[in-house]
Amino acid sequence: MTTQRLITSMIRRRAPTNSSQNRDNYALKGIIEAVQKGPRNLDDTKVDYTKVDQFHIGGHLTTTKFLSWLPTKPDSTILDIGCGLGGPARMLASPPYACSRVVGIDTSSEFVDAARWISREVGMSGNPSFALGSGEDMAAFEDASFDGCYMIHVGMNVGDMGRVAGEMARVVKGGGWAGLFDVVRLKEGEIKYPVPWTGPSGEGCHLKYWSEYSEAFSAHGWTLRDSEDLTASSLNMIRKAVGRGGGKDWGPEVFMGEDADVKQRNLMEGLEEGVLGVFMGKWEKG
Repeated sequence: MTTQRLITSMIRRRAPTNSSQNRDNYALKGIIEAVQKGPRNLDDTKVDYTKVDQFHIGGHLTTTKFLSWLPTKPDSTILDIGCGLGGPARMLASPPYACSRVVGIDTSSEFVDAARWISREVGMSGNPSFALGSGEDMAAFEDASFDGCYMIHVGMNVGDMGRVAGEMARVVKGGGWAGLFDVVRLKEGEIKYPVPWTGPSGEGCHLKYWSEYSEAFSAHGWTLRDSEDLTASSLNMIRKAVGRGGGKDWGPEVFMGEDADVKQRNLMEGLEEGVLGVFMGKWEKG
């Protein structure tokens, strides 16, 4: 059995919930077993988990760009909201960032378990740490617990961005920062489903204009320091993924299921037609 078939054979889509931070499209059955067995079927002597734990446009390359753009420091305490398999969090806990404490939260227990497992496999069981949690309710964390926080490809599933921006403001120290890297809506127009962050019905999809993000953050005392339009470069990356046949490699595409190609193509069309865009931004807390 090929690696892709081995992993996708373990996928089980859960019934959608009404959570405004809906990650059910990514909640997979047996993620750990898939990650364990998949690489052992390859000829690689050393598993490169960055091929699979960067579940967003551009993967490891774009993660590096985004994290290097954020004002992290070696003694920083950082919160990753919607951490998935924990790839970016592990990067922040490693050189050159070497953040002293990185915490990742996710609404999927399977992602949290898999993030912990991969961390143990690479000798990083202490930092970062991972726990169940949602950006809309971070009561588990005290006020001013972190120097900064970020979300990568999570906002598309967030119904109440104002609530998330408010929770970010509560848990981040004064003078701290918040980073965002998301797919956004650029104009009115049809979006074909499924796409990588939601299934055929589009349930749980809450695409927003970039201005809506800015308004939500501003309302909770955040000041936008910089933003960057990554639409053109993201479209090129998606075109390459579609061209090589998404899902055939051992990478994040395999976790999208049998319709990975359709999801990638629909995202590509949305970007090509100017309905969708990709932006990153960073804010400072007053």
